Amino acid sequence: MPVYFLSWVSKKLWALDILLFVIFLLFACIIMYCYPVPQLTWDSFYYVKASITGDYGIRPAGYAIFLKITHLFLSDIQGVAYVQFFLHFLSLLFLLRVIKNVFNVSSVVYIVLGLLLIAEPVALYYANNILSDILFSAISTAALASLLWYLSKPSILLLALHLLLVFLAVEVRLIALFYPFFTCAVLLATWPGVRSFVSCVVIALLCGMLWQWHVSINKKQYGVAIYSAFSDWTVANNALYSLYYVDENSIKNPNIQAQHLFFRHYMDTSSFKVNEIGSPYLWDDASPLNYIRIHKTDSLHLSYNASWFYVAPEFGTYGSYIQWHFPGLYIKTFVVPNLATMQNPLYGEMADYRLTKFMDTITLNRYHLQPEQVKFRKEPYRRRINGVIAASYPVEFILFILSGVLFFVNRRKWPLTGGKLMCVLLAFPVLYYGAMLWSSSFIFRYLIPVYPIVYTVIVLNISALLNKQSATVNS
Repeated sequence: MPVYFLSWVSKKLWALDILLFVIFLLFACIIMYCYPVPQLTWDSFYYVKASITGDYGIRPAGYAIFLKITHLFLSDIQGVAYVQFFLHFLSLLFLLRVIKNVFNVSSVVYIVLGLLLIAEPVALYYANNILSDILFSAISTAALASLLWYLSKPSILLLALHLLLVFLAVEVRLIALFYPFFTCAVLLATWPGVRSFVSCVVIALLCGMLWQWHVSINKKQYGVAIYSAFSDWTVANNALYSLYYVDENSIKNPNIQAQHLFFRHYMDTSSFKVNEIGSPYLWDDASPLNYIRIHKTDSLHLSYNASWFYVAPEFGTYGSYIQWHFPGLYIKTFVVPNLATMQNPLYGEMADYRLTKFMDTITLNRYHLQPEQVKFRKEPYRRRINGVIAASYPVEFILFILSGVLFFVNRRKWPLTGGKLMCVLLAFPVLYYGAMLWSSSFIFRYLIPVYPIVYTVIVLNISALLNKQSATVNS
């Protein structure tokens, strides 16, 4: 009887989807049993407050707006987790369906890949967390799936869906700013011609309009005409790792030179020190960036968000100058050391459910919580699962690289369209890692959008290796 049932299920795609959903629900229930209240951290408090006040400040507004909309229908904090789990599963199912239809994979490959996707532990943890990561991952996964679908069956509606998802991703996390460029590169490389060129022109116009819209909003609300204060601060944070390697006499811009000398004098005379790659210049009040911000706040009576925007242009100008005029030193002092965090990403919030020792009253009141309710029944991630994640990470990384090598060695076995689509799947994690390496230290949660694509590449290439016939692609 069990054999007959499994045979029947394998022939019904909808039955496989239901089976995957049931297993996913089991995982979600286990997570929510261990952690009855979604994890709350400093960033959670920021997003919740922004969802109430509408003052979105230094971060993209997307996740705060998501919290605001969710609260209209589900007022308790568990409701946010329910929606995040559901969106996460929908995005994975969408990717699975596209892979099934485009690459014509068997039911066995479908279920194996599906199980890998829904069992990925980092995403499961952050689906039960008040942070933007799982929303961003769901949108990113759906965006890439829609791009694959469009490339296999071009239509204006599919392109419009893809662009909508790309711009939603940009509104949730700033690293998605490379997504429109990735889309344009893919279109021009896979289907060169007038249609792709026109599509890229449209994308460029939409990007320009979105950029200008944000600039005008920030100019109106904070009096500063910039796209993102957080981006400018991050550029300065990263550039300051080159502080003692850049000779001030090599800086031709007098304003940049004066800023550089100030930063060096501050670091020489203060107790603030930085020992590893990260974002301490952003968040430590003793950093030179925050010293300037706090001074401006006190003298001009600025709000917290307004103070970030007020000093952002000079920080962004300084950081960009260092990166563009001394790229070798920037790579030496930030990018190369950042390889260590890429090799061993930080656990972040998974390291400790009570990472934040105090609870914000605004957040507690918003979701009708008492401080003593924010607790866990069991903490499996800290005790066991984190070790598994850390051990499997280099294995997945190596398998992805080997899959890429395997694909290019067996390139002739793949049909033309299938080869192009596999190149897209290979390129996305590479570019994502490259963007991370250039701009940010690595935390496991930052890599959630990459895991589904990495697993897909590995499974498809192993399947092609085991299959004696040439790979097939539906068109």
